[in-house]
Amino acid sequence: MIPQGPRDDTAITPLVGVVLMLAITVTVVAIAIPLVLTQSNAVTDDQPTVDLGYSYTEDVDSGATDVFGLTADNATIDADGQLTIIFESGDTVPADRLSISGVQSSGNLTDSDSFAGGETVTQATEVTVWASRGETVQVRWTAEDDDESALLGTFTVRPTS
Repeated sequence: MIPQGPRDDTAITPLVGVVLMLAITVTVVAIAIPLVLTQSNAVTDDQPTVDLGYSYTEDVDSGATDVFGLTADNATIDADGQLTIIFESGDTVPADRLSISGVQSSGNLTDSDSFAGGETVTQATEVTVWASRGETVQVRWTAEDDDESALLGTFTVRPTS
C-alpha cells in the first residue's frame, strides 16, 4: 500500500460555488431579457390597425384647399402639390387620436375643417395635405391618455427626375 498524506479538498468547494452562481446568473438573464424586450415596445391593445394608401399630385387648382383649410395662396404654404392619404381598410379611429406631421400642413385631424371632436375616420376616408418634394408625411395615433403613440404609416414624396 502506498501511504497517503493529508488530503486538501478546500479548492473544490469554492470552485463548485462559483460555477453554480454563474449557471444561475446565466439562466436568470436568459429568462429576463425576452420579457423585458417584449414589454418595452408594447403598445396597448387599443392601437388601431389601418392600411393607408397615398396619392400625390402637382396638378392642383389654385383655389384648392387641404383638410386644414389652407390654400396654395396661403403665405405659410410653400408646397409643390397635394398628398392624399386614403384610409383603405382597418379599424375605425377617433379623429382626435390621429395627427399628420412632416408636411407643409400638419396637425391633429380635429384641428382641421373636415373633422370635429367625436368624429371618426373610417374606411375610404381621404385626408388631403399640402406637401413638397422630398418631404416625409407621418400618420400617428396617440392613446387617449397621451402616454402611448404609434406610427400608423409614412410616405415620402419623391423628387421629380
